[in-house]
Amino acid sequence: MVTLVFAYFKAHDLLFGVSIAIESPKNGETLSSAFVTIIGTAPGNTMVTLNGAKVLTDAAGRFEKELLLGLGYNVIEIKVLDRFNRAESKTLELVYKPRENNIEEVALLGN
Repeated sequence: MVTLVFAYFKAHDLLFGVSIAIESPKNGETLSSAFVTIIGTAPGNTMVTLNGAKVLTDAAGRFEKELLLGLGYNVIEIKVLDRFNRAESKTLELVYKPRENNIEEVALLGN
């Protein structure tokens, strides 16, 4: 019985492949802050990248990465690659629209 359970856990990645779950923010969300934290999970033995930059995961496969959004429409690509070279990617589309009182702050950051 122990051997069967061990074999299942070892073969799980091979049998079920890779997956990405994005917890925050939601796809299509409009944000009023230029800084956003992407939070999600992927299987523990995978390489996660956000827009091509490697992201560290904890033992449970959870990852967090802060990004600076450009004004307007932003596309963030999240990719996961497992040890069997199987990949999955998700595209997160976000809109950064500052509140009227934040426009002065955005102008100051741009100079």
